[in-house]
Amino acid sequence: MSKKAEANTPKAISNRIKAKGLQKLRWYCEMCQKQCRDENGFKCHTMSESHQRQLLLFAETPEKYIEDYSKEFLKGYTDLLRRQFGCKRVLANSVYQEYIKDRNHVHMNATKWHTLTGLVQWLGREGICKVDETERGWYVQYLERDPEQERRQRGKERLELTDAEMQQRQIDRQIEWGRMRAAEAAAGGSDVDGESNGPTELLRPEGDGDGGESQQPIKINLALKRPAPAPALQPQQKIKPAATPAEIGGNALARAEQEAKKRRKQEQQKQQQLQQQKKPRSAVEELREELEREKCASGRSWLSPGLVVRVVDPGRPDWHRRKATVESTTPRGARLRFLDDDQVEKRRAEEVAESRLETVLPALGGRVRVVLGSFKGRLATLLSLQEADYACTVRLEDGPYSGKTVSGLAYEQVCKLAGF
Repeated sequence: MSKKAEANTPKAISNRIKAKGLQKLRWYCEMCQKQCRDENGFKCHTMSESHQRQLLLFAETPEKYIEDYSKEFLKGYTDLLRRQFGCKRVLANSVYQEYIKDRNHVHMNATKWHTLTGLVQWLGREGICKVDETERGWYVQYLERDPEQERRQRGKERLELTDAEMQQRQIDRQIEWGRMRAAEAAAGGSDVDGESNGPTELLRPEGDGDGGESQQPIKINLALKRPAPAPALQPQQKIKPAATPAEIGGNALARAEQEAKKRRKQEQQKQQQLQQQKKPRSAVEELREELEREKCASGRSWLSPGLVVRVVDPGRPDWHRRKATVESTTPRGARLRFLDDDQVEKRRAEEVAESRLETVLPALGGRVRVVLGSFKGRLATLLSLQEADYACTVRLEDGPYSGKTVSGLAYEQVCKLAGF
């Protein structure tokens, strides 16, 4: 029976290293995932039949193997950095030393990065980590890319948008939509009428040269003409007497009345023609009307009686985050009647500033009112929610656009109606 090696002796240290599997990297075969203890053992392994078969497989698609090893190494390194160090600034070599403690880790020699410096620089270029170089070496700081956190950040930025910025975004979207409609209408009109709405070639009169100038010289006649003599009066011609002022005035009034009748008749005929032959409005005209309507609506408050709103006032704990029904609007805000937990209105009414109120969304299928945008004041039904974009889709229920489905409306543009 062999005697156990004493502590801290070379033999004991060698035994601990062998037990952990952390031996020299130069004697490790990544393809076979085999760790050899010494140079002789590694040489025997490279001459074995199993190793030769693995090399033949690697020779067929070397890029695929290197890419797979690189992805696995990167995942292990970044997962360790994220779990153990979080978003702290840490030495890259310290993270690497923690990573290679796992005996089953993917070795860097099998990846596309030959050195740790190359890996750190690649992480910085890809935006995965924030890297900087100091005298001690490269430092890395993991950049959190949680989708949930990014969604919350986008929602926070959207809530911080002012009314003017939101209206400007809506106008930009409508202008883009109008351009698309105009392009489609132009393409459809050229196909139907056989005419092109685009620029046409300039047609020059006959005799013009290629340079765009006429071949015939321009002649200017500066000779003064003598006044023609007055014709002699014939014996049978008689000079008419001058008209009296009364006759002149009567004729002028009669002519003015006739012209007025003619103008009225022409206007009536034009109106009848327009009523009989109503042409569909172009996309540009529709866009202009929508912008004017939105411009007029943007100057008024979004509050109206019958809406269900939520009060956001941390200074009033009895009001904060509670729902209420708008009873009437005031120049400063609105008079609200708060709801109990059972959605029953209380008898008292309180006046709250408009800046302390926000919209409320009902369940899917509930009735809402559009409070901002080009469809302001229209009743609609809530169809779906796009939570990632803080937007919703509604179907209009009244007005000339009844039955139209509108998507991409922000949460702040619709509000729940009381009683639905």
